[in-house]
Amino acid sequence: MNLGIEYLIRTGTIRNFLQTPCSLCLETAPHRSKVVVTLDRHPDHHFCIATRWNLEKLEDAMPVCKEYDVRKSEVFTSDVLKGTPIRYKERPIEAYCNHYAHPMDNSTYDYFISNFLNSEYHKSSRMSWLWRAFVKLNFSLPLLELRYYERRYNSRIMECEQIVVMRNHESEWDLWCDWERKLLKSGPVAAELIFLTN
Repeated sequence: MNLGIEYLIRTGTIRNFLQTPCSLCLETAPHRSKVVVTLDRHPDHHFCIATRWNLEKLEDAMPVCKEYDVRKSEVFTSDVLKGTPIRYKERPIEAYCNHYAHPMDNSTYDYFISNFLNSEYHKSSRMSWLWRAFVKLNFSLPLLELRYYERRYNSRIMECEQIVVMRNHESEWDLWCDWERKLLKSGPVAAELIFLTN
C-alpha cells in the first residue's frame, strides 16, 4: 500500500474524510458473505441512516436490507458496519508519467491527485464485486459459454456478461441499474479505506 495512504489509515486521519452518501462493500466471516452498507444523510445532523444490504438473499428483486439510525460519533464502532472491507485497489503512477527526465504535466498530476483515495481501479473492482453477487442471485446458468470463463480476465468477463444481459434480459438489466444506483454510492475517498482498521 502507498505510504501516504498507510499514514492516513494508521493515524486515523482517514476517518475525517467520511462523507454521506457513501457505500461500503464488506465480507463477513465465516463464509465470506457479501454485504453492502450504505450511509445516507439523516434529518437530525447527529445521525446518519445506515442500510445493511445482505447480498445473499433477495426480497422484491433487491437484496434483503435493514435500516438503522446510527449516531455519527458511533459510526466506526457500530455493529451495523461489522465485516471486513474489500481490498482497496490503488492506481500506481506508471514510470512513463513521471520520471527524473520528464516530470508529469499539470493535468496528469491533477488526475492522479483527485483519484488518489478513490481510484478508477477500485471503483471498477467494487462494480465487479457487486456484479458477481447480482449474477449469482439472478441467473441460474452461466451467461456465457464456458470457454469464455477459461480464457478471459475477470473484468472482460463482466463486460461480456453485461452485454448479454443488456441485449437479452431487459428487465434484469433495469434491475442491475437499480442495484448500481442504490448500492454503489461513491465519494472522493473510498469508504473501504475510511473503514479499514490498522
